[in-house]
Amino acid sequence: MCPLGCTDIGLAVLAMYFRLYEDWNGGWDLGKWLCLIVNIFDGMLCMASMCNLYTLVLERYLDVCRPFLHMKIRNWTIAVILTLCWLAPIALWSAMLLSAWHVIGIEDLVGCVTESACPLLLNITASMVVTTGTFWIFSVLMILPMVLKSFTIWLAYMNSIVNPFLYYIFNQQVKMAFKNSVRSKGERHEDLNTI
Repeated sequence: MCPLGCTDIGLAVLAMYFRLYEDWNGGWDLGKWLCLIVNIFDGMLCMASMCNLYTLVLERYLDVCRPFLHMKIRNWTIAVILTLCWLAPIALWSAMLLSAWHVIGIEDLVGCVTESACPLLLNITASMVVTTGTFWIFSVLMILPMVLKSFTIWLAYMNSIVNPFLYYIFNQQVKMAFKNSVRSKGERHEDLNTI
């Protein structure tokens, strides 16, 4: 919980404050370098927040659904995962924005838009890298166990529905036993009616 809170507080202080300043002033007048730094913190802290949130969700899932596996997780494993939740976004966003890789192919748009503003613009490749790394992979990992569980349950239900018909159609012994069972019940009813 603490790392998630730290990322959210960091986002409020290091990014939202400057975005609010930009909106209130009707533009950006704090220079290009501060804009770059704010954009790095904005992207980095949003990504770190999402990674920490996914880690928290995974930890809760293991605690509730797989308690024996959860008990085996060591403190150093948690420390490594939380460190990666911070280092990966720092490395990605710093490298991407400092190298200007995120604006390759959209330089004209960036030049036009950033004269009096500080938007965080990403080309398609950078957008795909960021959304895949922070949203799609984790979403699939969280949704997949639920889908597999539901699929497995319904597969078992379908098996239970189809099995009696398959046994009756393909197994002569089951067919004879079923017919004998129906006949003997019919004979018992006739016997009861005659009494």
